[in-house]
Amino acid sequence: MILPDCEIRELIQSGRLTIDPFDDRMVRPGSICLRLGSHALRPLFTDTVDVGDSTTYPQYETMGEDEIVVPPRTVVLVNTLERIALPRSLAGWMSNLSGLARLGLSVVLSNYVSPGFGESAPSTLALEVSHPFNESVRLRPGMRICHLVLMRLSRDATTSYDEQVGTYSRQSDPRGSVFHRDFGPKL
Repeated sequence: MILPDCEIRELIQSGRLTIDPFDDRMVRPGSICLRLGSHALRPLFTDTVDVGDSTTYPQYETMGEDEIVVPPRTVVLVNTLERIALPRSLAGWMSNLSGLARLGLSVVLSNYVSPGFGESAPSTLALEVSHPFNESVRLRPGMRICHLVLMRLSRDATTSYDEQVGTYSRQSDPRGSVFHRDFGPKL
């Protein structure tokens, strides 16, 4: 079940859901808009990436804090302004804003937020911003960047994301991929 605006507000006011800083103007009928933070990373690919070998992963260039320029046909990692903590009873789904999609901007490539994300310490969410055109797109920190749709689980999860996985917990800046950990240590 997707939570309506009134329930989102109730959960935030009760402290069971953390979205900080909270701005009531960001609450929509079935979501809350999250805003763009001021940190961004641009991957610098040099060769083929082998997902199981971290030595083939790109290095990252830190981008400016006053504006974030998404180069043509590139993915840029950004963070949300808001720090999030979901209870074990909720999962989140991030979705593009229609106005940005109409400009050709894809803001969310990995859109699921697990129950208990941020439970140990509220964390920003990382977004993968891209667009297919030959021109750059300039983004401004503090602007609305995506919807966070909240869904109630039928029961509380027995463990939280932070306890079980926690790969991208406790972050205030975007981070590159650590997917290579799924393959264990190299022999």
